[in-house]
Amino acid sequence: MPEDFTFRVATGANIAEVFADAPKGVLSFLRRGFNLLATIAPEHYKNLIHIAGANLQSGHLDQQIQSELVSAMKITENEAVTLLATASLVVSVFTQRSDTPEGFVNAAEEVGVLDPASRPAVLAFSQGVLADRENLAVTVQRARLGVQVLPSFEGFSAATDVRLGFKEGRVDLAVPVVVALLRTDSSKNLWFQLTKEQLGKLIAQLQNAARDLEMAEQWIGRGGGGPV
Repeated sequence: MPEDFTFRVATGANIAEVFADAPKGVLSFLRRGFNLLATIAPEHYKNLIHIAGANLQSGHLDQQIQSELVSAMKITENEAVTLLATASLVVSVFTQRSDTPEGFVNAAEEVGVLDPASRPAVLAFSQGVLADRENLAVTVQRARLGVQVLPSFEGFSAATDVRLGFKEGRVDLAVPVVVALLRTDSSKNLWFQLTKEQLGKLIAQLQNAARDLEMAEQWIGRGGGGPV
C-alpha cells in the first residue's frame, strides 16, 4: 500500500459490509496495520489518534511526522505509513459513523482482518478514539475546510547548491543557492531556487504569517469579537 491511503469508509452500510466489500489488498493491509497496532505501547495511542485525525483529509504522511513516529515508537518508515493509515481508518469510522468499539472489532474479526491476539489492543485504541470523538470531529472538519479551495501543503525539502561561472576555461565566480521542492496534495509540485537574500526574506515572511495565524486563532478563541 503506498503512502496515499485512498480507502473510504461508507457511512450508510453496516460496518461488517464495509469490511466485506473492501478490496482484498486493503483487507490484507489493514490486518498488518492492526497487528502492528498491537505492538505499540498504549501510552502512544493518544498521540497517534491526534496525528491520524489531523492527517485524515490529506491521506499523506508528512516526512517529519513519519520520522517522529519512527523515533517514538521504534518502528520502520514503512511501518509508520501502515500504522497511520490504519489509525486513520479507525478515526474515520468513529467520527463519521455510530458504530461501537465492540461492534467494530467484532466485524473486523468476522471477515478475518483482525487476529484474536490483536483484538484487545484494537479495542482499546477504538475506545480511545470514541472517547475523543467530539474533538476529533472538529479536527477533521477543520482539515476538510482548510483544503476546500486550493492545493494544500504537504512537504518542503531543500538543499544548498553552488553555481559556478567560468571565464577562459577557469572558474571565475561561485554563487551559493538553495534548491527547494514544494510538495502539495495536487499533482503539481514546484522546484525553485533562492539566493541567500531571498531565503532571508522568505523566512521573515513565514514568521510574520505564523504570527498572524496565532493572532487569528486567539481572535477565533474569543468568539471573534473585538480587535486581536
